[in-house]
Amino acid sequence: MSGRTDTASKATRSSYQDMKQRCLNPNSKQYANYGGRGIGISEKWMVGFGEFFKDMGNKPEGMTLDRVDNSKGYCKENCRWANAIEQRRNQRRCIPISFNGETKLIVDWAKDLGISDLTLSYRLNKGGWSIQRALSTPVLSRNECAKIGRRARDLNPNAAMDAETP
Repeated sequence: MSGRTDTASKATRSSYQDMKQRCLNPNSKQYANYGGRGIGISEKWMVGFGEFFKDMGNKPEGMTLDRVDNSKGYCKENCRWANAIEQRRNQRRCIPISFNGETKLIVDWAKDLGISDLTLSYRLNKGGWSIQRALSTPVLSRNECAKIGRRARDLNPNAAMDAETP
């Protein structure tokens, strides 16, 4: 790569500036998740945009700057341009889950089971479900949920009124 910064896109320059803000500016909304937890920028890239551009090139359409290892800082060896799916899979909160001898991320378990990753995350994090229960319980369709609701109302018609009473 020639490293000629006159060919750099505005989006590439913006990615560089955003990286610096996240890591170096304590007033940045994202500082706590980056600079505040020790994520830094290589000395080479701190020299200026030209060095960053030599290593990374122009930002491809639909991609963002991503660190391969989220516990390490921004440098040539740890950065890439990644799409939204790659970014989502590479977040600190993406913790591998082991079940029945297999280890996968929530998004992969959800895809394999045919359920929403948000549903699975809720079950595990806010719902307090065990891994076995969360991965083994099918999701009810809206029609099935409505039937259960109607049956519950039929069995206890005062329940709706009781719930509304302060």
